[in-house]
Amino acid sequence: MEELTLDQIRASRQFRQAQISQGLGITQAAVSKLEFRSDSYVSSVRKHIEALGGKMEIRAVFPDGEVKVRGLDGDDMLDVLRKMLNQSCRLSPLNPARGNFQNSFTVHSITEDDRIVTFQKDNGDGVYVPGLRIRELVPAVAPKLPLFILDGHVQWHPDVLRWRFAE
Repeated sequence: MEELTLDQIRASRQFRQAQISQGLGITQAAVSKLEFRSDSYVSSVRKHIEALGGKMEIRAVFPDGEVKVRGLDGDDMLDVLRKMLNQSCRLSPLNPARGNFQNSFTVHSITEDDRIVTFQKDNGDGVYVPGLRIRELVPAVAPKLPLFILDGHVQWHPDVLRWRFAE
């Protein structure tokens, strides 16, 4: 297996720091700092890899084999979502000023590559949300349903007559 630093991975994928900075919404200097830092947040490195079109996995290597480390690369929320398949919930944006949804949803499906979660509105419309944009689950407190907090919001697009996730 090839071993590369973040800047080498970016260069091998033929991306410039400016392209990554635009995709991540940070400055080019911040991209450079991330690429050459010896100690970074796992979430920052994951976002960098995803901006290049990849998916990050963390593995622990022992003399008798390898184990994929879960919960550090954003997959813990996917486990929660899988347990909630076909169950009712509510959705809310991380920033309450962007609106709150009064409707109930059902966790309908998760794509095979774990990138998109489909929530079905109570009227049957589907809402497709990138899995990494689901920040937390607030447990149900009677009579309310569990609440997923989204880093973004869902809005109606009259041109295509469907709900969409928006940043």
